[in-house]
Amino acid sequence: MSKIVKLKIYGPFTLPVTRGKVGGRSIEQIAMKTSLQQQFEEQYKGCKLNLKCGCYVFGMRTGGQGQIDGAIIPYYVGKAAAQPLMQEAATADKCNKYTKVLQDHRGTPVLFLVAKEAKGHSNMNATTVDYIEELLIFYAATKRNPRNLINNHHVPDPKKFCVTGVDLLGKMQKAGFPGKEEKSFNKMLGI
Repeated sequence: MSKIVKLKIYGPFTLPVTRGKVGGRSIEQIAMKTSLQQQFEEQYKGCKLNLKCGCYVFGMRTGGQGQIDGAIIPYYVGKAAAQPLMQEAATADKCNKYTKVLQDHRGTPVLFLVAKEAKGHSNMNATTVDYIEELLIFYAATKRNPRNLINNHHVPDPKKFCVTGVDLLGKMQKAGFPGKEEKSFNKMLGI
């Protein structure tokens, strides 16, 4: 029997926003790395997350200024298997993706980190990281943000199939009204 990998969620970390002269908002790489490191060290003393691989989810918190409990909508799910988690989450390419979301949507940008639960240097193998990323993308795309998730490469195309009365893909697909058989099937699967 294989050992269970225990994961921990870190965050949400509020990302710093730079306002341009014309009013546009952006996320700058250096400011993001510095802010992430500071917030992490304040909240999780003794944990060496910058050495770990894992996954991260970028989202936008909706609601008023400073509202901590506002809904958070995911826009990007990524993984870090070859380099440290914080380094991968704050590459120039990722900051450009986050900035595009800032330009198209309102809210406060936040980042969650998902890594193995342990103090010190502790990594997962690449297969586990891939699986977690696929699972997070699937849930983000089907349950929370089917139209605007940037990377939906692990999500089935809802135009290719439909099971009448069974909402397999969440908000992505109109499955119709379930009959007696479909209700029983849905209950069995917890849909």
